[in-house]
Amino acid sequence: MTATALLADFHRSGIRLQARGDRLHVEAKPGTITYDLRRLLTKHKAELLAELAKPTAMRARLHSIAADAGLPASVVDAIDADELPLYDELSDGELLFCLWLRSGCPDCGGHHHNDGENTHGC
Repeated sequence: MTATALLADFHRSGIRLQARGDRLHVEAKPGTITYDLRRLLTKHKAELLAELAKPTAMRARLHSIAADAGLPASVVDAIDADELPLYDELSDGELLFCLWLRSGCPDCGGHHHNDGENTHGC
């Protein structure tokens, strides 16, 4: 299993990972980290740390795309670091669409559906 796939699985399970130097910081609800998950984290620690180090470049790319589209930087800043590797394979157009979905309506703050409609009817 790749580090990107592991990060995606952990994220879906509500487990948040952060690289803190050479340490892997894990945030999860009590009981979420089983013995098997702990073994996976230990076994893949180096790959996970390397993958989590990539978000700086991805966040910069997202900030550039957001700025070009007139979206606020806060849309990018709100993305969890452990989510950023999941965007690696996306084109700039796909990334823009993801940012647009996260941005919400500038008039009232309602969120966009993936069909382009607003949840608030604005």
